Amino acid sequence: MNREEKQRFNVQSGENIISVLMKCVKWSLSLVRLLRIKLIYGKKIEFNLFQGKPVYIGKNCRFIIIGCGKIIMHNDVYFDDYCTVLADNGRIVIRKDTYFNTFSRLISKGEITIGQGCMFGSNVSVYDHDHDISLGVKESCEKYSVKPVRIGEYVWCGTNVVVTKGITIGCNCVIGANSVVTKNLKSNALYVGNPTVYKKSINSN
Repeated sequence: MNREEKQRFNVQSGENIISVLMKCVKWSLSLVRLLRIKLIYGKKIEFNLFQGKPVYIGKNCRFIIIGCGKIIMHNDVYFDDYCTVLADNGRIVIRKDTYFNTFSRLISKGEITIGQGCMFGSNVSVYDHDHDISLGVKESCEKYSVKPVRIGEYVWCGTNVVVTKGITIGCNCVIGANSVVTKNLKSNALYVGNPTVYKKSINSN
């Protein structure tokens, strides 16, 4: 190995060491955040640190549980920075291998269930409730209509997608950026628009 090759090797080795150290710091900070959330909410939040790949919580994420709310996260769930998960007397279940990009929001007063292998782009919002405007503007501010949201396996929601109450999304769906989901979506298909419309089928393989 000549002098130039040695220098190149040393630089690459140094970069690899720095990369490993940064990953260690990143996941250590996530662990601290998880333990803090567990300390605050106890049995109201469930995740496993010792089997499979753990949950990752990015910086400035907010996990809030009110009343009898509960949050259940399976292995390898990843929340990027600035996400919000709020169980306001609701139940949120997230299956394994699911990714949430920055500023994603899950807000539940009833139940939100998300299947394994899903991907959520930045600023995606999922709500299982809305204001009951049939009561008039003044009354609707404090009254909610609540219906469960169920998202199947391997669903990909693009940036700024909004999923509204009472929706069931089938498995292997792609929902285009800026779409608003106001009705149930069948499996193996691409949907786009506000409100969402069917565009084409997707191979289930």
